Amino acid sequence: MECGIAGGVECMSLTEMSSTLDPSSIPDETFECENARNCMMGMGTTSENVIDKYGLKRKDLDEFALNSFKKAEAA
Repeated sequence: MECGIAGGVECMSLTEMSSTLDPSSIPDETFECENARNCMMGMGTTSENVIDKYGLKRKDLDEFALNSFKKAEAA
């Protein structure tokens, strides 16, 4: 595997996020690639890591999201 694309859940409040990934829903080829195999984690954990790494604040993220929705609506 030279390149991988991952997707996430857009609305975590409507999705069961407490359980681990279901390996049967992931293609076998993913587990053949060490980097892909070792980076699987839930979106909640990913977001917490990004917030910590870049020192993001909830207020700033909410403002960014609001402005993004306003731009999308205007478009």
